[in-house]
Amino acid sequence: MTRPVAIACSLDAAGAVQRVREWRLLLERALVSRTPVAGGVRMELAALPGVRQELEGLIQAERACCPFLSIDVVPSDAVLVLVVTAPATGAAIVAELFGGDNG
Repeated sequence: MTRPVAIACSLDAAGAVQRVREWRLLLERALVSRTPVAGGVRMELAALPGVRQELEGLIQAERACCPFLSIDVVPSDAVLVLVVTAPATGAAIVAELFGGDNG
């Protein structure tokens, strides 16, 4: 029997606002494409100087506060492929962090 996954973020309101801002700034700078996938989103980010390091820092921070998110990065020559998924009850958090129409 599978245990239910707790959908909760450990950040306070100010921390959550700051984290959303950090993701948006990175995506504004590097987002190449955004595609919905089952349970989340697949994004391609340009492999610009500093993007990989910033992305890794945000992923580490996100895993600490929202362990229910599944976050995977696949590097390639020109882009970094970021796939973020969550259980259905976490869809709103995925949409808040990674949704939008600039992709």
